[in-house]
Amino acid sequence: MNTPTFTVEYVPEKHDSKINYRNEIIVYPHVQIRQTFFNQGSEVGYLVKVQGIFRRFRYDRIRSIKSED
Repeated sequence: MNTPTFTVEYVPEKHDSKINYRNEIIVYPHVQIRQTFFNQGSEVGYLVKVQGIFRRFRYDRIRSIKSED
């Protein structure tokens, strides 16, 4: 069974190790959503896999999620 993939539009706090002062939207294709993650006991986002790298996407910074299937 194939893991579903998504295209996610996300406004990261940092991108390429630089603060995203302009709040630019970054488009991440082929994202695999693995599980939710928590901060201080509250669910705040998704743990995802993008190009073999695990990242955390916070709900309040996600602009859209579209299925690629």
